[in-house]
Amino acid sequence: MSLLQSILYGLISGFSELLPVSSHAHQALMLKLFGVDAREPLRDLLVHGAVLFALYTGCKAMILRIRRERSISTRGRRGRRQVSDSTYDFRLIRSAVMPMLIVFLLYISTRNLENSMTALALLFTINGIALIIPEYTRQANKGASLMSGLDGIVMGILGGLSAFAGISRIGLMNSYALLRGADKQKAVTWAYLLSIPALALMCVLDVVFIFTSGVGGITFLGVCGYILSALAAYIGAYLSITFIRFLSVRTGYTGFAYYCWGTALFAMILYLIV
Repeated sequence: MSLLQSILYGLISGFSELLPVSSHAHQALMLKLFGVDAREPLRDLLVHGAVLFALYTGCKAMILRIRRERSISTRGRRGRRQVSDSTYDFRLIRSAVMPMLIVFLLYISTRNLENSMTALALLFTINGIALIIPEYTRQANKGASLMSGLDGIVMGILGGLSAFAGISRIGLMNSYALLRGADKQKAVTWAYLLSIPALALMCVLDVVFIFTSGVGGITFLGVCGYILSALAAYIGAYLSITFIRFLSVRTGYTGFAYYCWGTALFAMILYLIV
């Protein structure tokens, strides 16, 4: 990749990773447009690490609040323990982490699927449908205290399906939470917190791919490109967090559904002409 392509790759990867669209699919489309035959595991590792750091930075206050409130046990007049909202958030997230990571390991066996433009188009279409359905259902205001452990497991499984390029982790988990009556801001919060272990696993898988496939010849220009990709990914991810929190409350995800369908059409056109 050229330096400009490296910046675009990192910026779009970081921005789309934390939106209800698929980062993997966007990366596949960019590689196709750039004429790059295969992924570079070292670049992906730096990009995923940068997005993970941006996500941790953006969610640090929520993480610290959960840790603080879980460590404080308050008692009411009758000596009953008063469980905070953050404790319920933690329980829901904990029930979702393991199934999400197990399903996400499919990434190893589905990595080549992203090379199929028809598969990307189909999965983008499915993702758009999943995004628009909650917009036509009755909205509620549930917190984690009203969500069950089964809800957490289902959210985890849906989040793990982002292993398939074209499916968004943020989109599916958020849509399910909204369908179950979750508060919009809470739904986004859960999706972001669950993205932290998912991104950590992606970094581990990138390291595995580096050891199994190698990094090839590394040049000074190549290193500069990797660094630029990582910096751009951090900026894109941080902007994405602010953007999605605004949209989740103000307008919803209808626009992203149409975007997914438009991108599916673009993938099919790309398939026919390239």
